[in-house]
Amino acid sequence: TDDLDFSASYAVVDRHIFGYQGAGPDGNIYNVDFHKTTDNANLSATYRWRLGAAGQVELHTDWNYAGTQYWGLVILSDPIWNFLAERPYWKGDASISYRPSSSHWELSAWVKNLTDQHSYGSVSPYPYYELTVATHGMPRTYGLTLSASF
Repeated sequence: TDDLDFSASYAVVDRHIFGYQGAGPDGNIYNVDFHKTTDNANLSATYRWRLGAAGQVELHTDWNYAGTQYWGLVILSDPIWNFLAERPYWKGDASISYRPSSSHWELSAWVKNLTDQHSYGSVSPYPYYELTVATHGMPRTYGLTLSASF
């Protein structure tokens, strides 16, 4: 149908890291040889209801899957450092918009992170200083947007 758009993508990142030395949480130097594979997927759908002279309503959703993320040297057996391996998750957004047919404005209501999924935006470990700096992804947010084109 002309009123439905759907898209999907999938990617795999295969990393090999070897011959690296890193300091563990106990201060000892470890030889690090590891193989990490992670995958990501994106799905989106948009459906439009044409209302004739009244305009158009559009419903949109997009979902992103993030496989296991390794933010640094991960020692899975150590509870202090295993948080650097973020578990896989899905995160989705949705919106509904209305645009009058003979107008140059649009009103949209939206929700980002529908499931309120916790995720990291970035993680920077500094093992020498026993410090890790992390930023958190956005929690569930709601909003209205009024836009105009001219």
